[in-house]
Amino acid sequence: MKIEYYTAKFIIPAIVGMMFCMGCGKDNGGASMPQDATVQNLEGEYELRRVLWSGTLVDLDEDGTATNELLNEFQNIIGYWEPSNRSSITIREESAINVNARLPYPDYRSADGKYVVSRLNYLPVSILITDPEHPYYDTIDFNSDNPDLFLSSLEEACVSELGASSLTVRLSCSLFVDDAEENGYVYYFYDKL
Repeated sequence: MKIEYYTAKFIIPAIVGMMFCMGCGKDNGGASMPQDATVQNLEGEYELRRVLWSGTLVDLDEDGTATNELLNEFQNIIGYWEPSNRSSITIREESAINVNARLPYPDYRSADGKYVVSRLNYLPVSILITDPEHPYYDTIDFNSDNPDLFLSSLEEACVSELGASSLTVRLSCSLFVDDAEENGYVYYFYDKL
């Protein structure tokens, strides 16, 4: 039984995260190569500076203050680990760009009919952009039976902005607001170190 729980709770989300190999398209708010950036100067390490929720204000850390600025909320939740807030861009053969990130997300549990955040987890993603001039996107259909409520709501991850010194990853998902599931986007803003 312990092996099944461990597999469902930790290994499956890690495998799902590694399966993210995609970019975004312009038709869906996707990134395009900035005029002042070359593929070579995009390569390097990036640090998470801001996490923004597009929906109704939430109070994930239950401190009485609702906000759409999630990084401050995340910092007060068990599991927050600042060294995990890094991303990297590597250049693969020719001009293919590989964006690797660990995206923090709330791990919900149900308690007395109410959804509360029990801890913070990190979703590893690898987004491959094969043509920086014409990026594309993929939509991942996750198994709705996933025991992790946040992971079961994921629909898409993509690079929505790519600049010479910044990177934005967009995650289409759901958060719980007043015990109701609300669909929206979480934007992860990174600056180059």
